[in-house]
Amino acid sequence: MSPSAISHRINGLEDELGFNLFERFHRKIRLTSEGERIYMALQSSLALINQEVAEIRNNEISGSLTVYSRPSIAQCWLVPKLADFHQRYPSINLDILTGNEYINFNNYNIDLAIYYDNQPPEGLSCEQLMSETIVPVCSREYAFSMTCLIIRRDWQRVRCCMTSRHGITNPAWMSGIFGPSHLV
Repeated sequence: MSPSAISHRINGLEDELGFNLFERFHRKIRLTSEGERIYMALQSSLALINQEVAEIRNNEISGSLTVYSRPSIAQCWLVPKLADFHQRYPSINLDILTGNEYINFNNYNIDLAIYYDNQPPEGLSCEQLMSETIVPVCSREYAFSMTCLIIRRDWQRVRCCMTSRHGITNPAWMSGIFGPSHLV
């Protein structure tokens, strides 16, 4: 619109309202007190309308989410799912923290923790994401050299290497197959 057309529209609005919105000076205009009141009402109304339009357009959850998990879970399970997560929830800022400790939610700013355990920590709401089966694995050559058959008693002659991370030195599944004396 041209400046002249805008001026005509404002004059028409002032005639319809019955009061002036602007004080006019040579090459300058200023809002009247009534004009300032209308301006403030319109400003807050338009801000509210803009906010509603943005929410309708986005129609999604927004904010930040901090997730804590074991490094192996983050690498092998969580990270491959991130592209899909960001596509579905582009307004969520996701932070991923990793470690091998149980986190006290009261001491850290963490929203969600993914643990690998048969018994989750007390007082937490938990949901099983997956289950897995753990089996011993070795090379074909080693199996033949130890004459391992797929019989439980044959595996008891085999030396096993395992980690003692998290204080687990003789887990039930290992001792049930190999016996405690075969763990290294």
